[in-house]
Amino acid sequence: NDIDSEIPFHAEKWGWSYGGWLGNNENVKFFADYRPEVLWPHLTEFFDLSGQQNLKVNMQGANKAQIKLNSIFIKESSWQGNYFNNVPVKLTAIPPEGYRFVRWQGGLNSTEKTVTLGMNTDKEITAVFEPYQPGMTEGVIINEISYKALKTEDSEDWVELYNNSNQYVDISGWILRDSEEIHRFKIPENTVMAPGGYLVICRDMYEFSEVHPAVYNVIGPMDFGFSGFGECIYLYNSEGLLKDQVCYANEYPWPEEANGEGYTLALPDPNKDNMLGYNWNNSVIKGGTPGLPNSGVNPVTEYGNKITDSALMDCYPNPFNTEVNIPVSVTELCMAGIDVYNLNGELIETVFNGSLQPGIHQFLWKTQSVKAGVYIVAFKNENGIQIKKIVKY
Repeated sequence: NDIDSEIPFHAEKWGWSYGGWLGNNENVKFFADYRPEVLWPHLTEFFDLSGQQNLKVNMQGANKAQIKLNSIFIKESSWQGNYFNNVPVKLTAIPPEGYRFVRWQGGLNSTEKTVTLGMNTDKEITAVFEPYQPGMTEGVIINEISYKALKTEDSEDWVELYNNSNQYVDISGWILRDSEEIHRFKIPENTVMAPGGYLVICRDMYEFSEVHPAVYNVIGPMDFGFSGFGECIYLYNSEGLLKDQVCYANEYPWPEEANGEGYTLALPDPNKDNMLGYNWNNSVIKGGTPGLPNSGVNPVTEYGNKITDSALMDCYPNPFNTEVNIPVSVTELCMAGIDVYNLNGELIETVFNGSLQPGIHQFLWKTQSVKAGVYIVAFKNENGIQIKKIVKY
């Protein structure tokens, strides 16, 4: 239907008829409809197989769950098909957001997310899911960033995602973007990350493969790069909800060797807050470790341990309900500000703006009129900006 209106022009240009084109389409449909009746007996005889068995798969407990059966993705709550006798099939349970896989039941009882099922009889199997609220750092996160590589080994910009959970996560239709709203990369359909799995999104597939030929879990190209001066990278799910963000800089407290010296920004511990520069390392080798665990050297000392500089200390309680304490330590008289932002970068409230004497100061942010969610506290003075992530429930 998408090209139907164009066909008469091409038929006139190349000397064939619109009716002939419609007839050929019907022939193709007829062949596709009746081919299985011929194909099944042919394959059975050619490979000396012993008939077929019926497999029925069900999903229980979640409306948008999926099952990957060999190479196909099943999204219906109940589905069935025929498979050759004694040829095993592979099943993977993929929960939707807000749920987790519990078990297989019926033709196989197992809590393994991926199972192999022997087809020696007709079988029915059900994947059971249940509601689940993941932790702050649980899920798919931004894990490594290459924003300014060496000119001699330039793989172009890329970012690595990591599935920091014990569930399969379908990231089809998710959006990766930078600080420019129009800079968006949409992750292709049927892209599923395994527990503890990695996925690299690169700007130039050819240049990336020239530098990293052994990395296979890579997609692209994205039609934008990342700033060498620092910017924000956002990851949204298919419904437009922000799942993760990293706002990096090319200077302290972020590792500076990633700025043109051949290293990448690498998060060695995915359970730590990736919004904080002192949680990131330089990659252990030049070029980074795309598709592999991160390590490296962190030249940054956590702010709370520095007694010679002003610091935004840990906010408490965190998570909180109606109010949260924001402590700061100041070593010399300075002009400073404390602002609170949401994860879209919108200013929610200015908690303080003025001069501070040396010492430790406590600021109370009352949040009765603020909805639950994740927020960023930013402490600014003439030496720069420091941030902390807080959660209201």
